[in-house]
Amino acid sequence: MLTYKCEKCKSVNNTKLKIKDRGQYYLVYESSIVKKCLNCNHENKITPNNIKAVESNYIKLLYIFAILISLFLGYIVYNYFWDDNFLLNFRGVFFIFGLVIIIPFIIAGIVMNIERKAIKKFNNYYV
Repeated sequence: MLTYKCEKCKSVNNTKLKIKDRGQYYLVYESSIVKKCLNCNHENKITPNNIKAVESNYIKLLYIFAILISLFLGYIVYNYFWDDNFLLNFRGVFFIFGLVIIIPFIIAGIVMNIERKAIKKFNNYYV
């Protein structure tokens, strides 16, 4: 998510720009664009170096979603693979149960790492 700070009230506003880096911004919008602050309605002249990338709130929801998937899949594994007589291999059941719990967190961690690298790349490149 790309943000800029208002010159007048210093509040942070989001932009709906879909760009990968400041160089692409400079190529598309040439020098600057004008955006209104959502707080004070002041018109801000936004240059490429005034924009900052921040972590999206959706990534935080991704971890909550991973917890819910893990609990749901754990419940399914517990109900379908767990036997009262322990006919199945006890270590095998715990291995499957562990994988079901860990895999959604690994996927969420990879997605978060990719976004953090993109944020770092955007914020380190100045025009």
